Amino acid sequence: MSKTVYVDVTCEKCLKVRRANKYCHGRLCRNCAQKEQGALLRGVLRKRKKDLTGVVFGQLTAIKPSMTKSKNASWICKCTCGKEINVATCKLLHDGQHSCGCHKLTQGGLSKTRTYKSWGCMVRRCTLESSNRWHIYGGRGIKVCDRWKNSFLDFLEDMGERPKGTSLDRIDTDGNYCPENCRWATPKEQARNTRKNRLIKAFGKAQSSAAWSEETGIGRGTIEWRLDRGWTPKEALTLSVDQKEKRKKVVSL
Repeated sequence: MSKTVYVDVTCEKCLKVRRANKYCHGRLCRNCAQKEQGALLRGVLRKRKKDLTGVVFGQLTAIKPSMTKSKNASWICKCTCGKEINVATCKLLHDGQHSCGCHKLTQGGLSKTRTYKSWGCMVRRCTLESSNRWHIYGGRGIKVCDRWKNSFLDFLEDMGERPKGTSLDRIDTDGNYCPENCRWATPKEQARNTRKNRLIKAFGKAQSSAAWSEETGIGRGTIEWRLDRGWTPKEALTLSVDQKEKRKKVVSL
């Protein structure tokens, strides 16, 4: 029966020397092997397989891999202001953390206002594919103008403070976010300015059928019924019910 042969083996990770069987020993010591196995189970090492070295996330540039206090995969990143911070990988890739927080100090102390939140949401849904509304904004080609994209203060100068009970609305729903195409609108105005609404052009302006109904006193369904049957917008928005009956008789004759 052969005798077991022991040799000194160096752990590849912690570089500690241990006594182990010459013919059946691992590359890691027991402690390092357990830590690696735990990391694999949590998905830490799997996340690190994506090398982010040198990748720029807004104002942050990934320098080298690291680990957070809770043992999650992270990257040490350098901000454009010169500060280095430790950021979790998921925050860089999915949550949109693109600065060390210094940008809040340059926004006039207004980072907690309603106006700042509207600006931040606008930029996120047009620039981050991880945003849950990307597919109807950035994914559809909607962009933020350079003046607003990089400066909240410029946005505030052009739009003013956000009035209570309003939100940011694009006048042309297929246009970009820019000073000439944006306004603060109430929920009612927003609902009337969506791609699903039917815009009717008449008397030098374009409005939804609901807005025309409110202005003329003619029912929304009546206006759309008339247009579907070939009436001109002017006729659909001006003729009374009696005039409509007369028009039917004239058409039948």
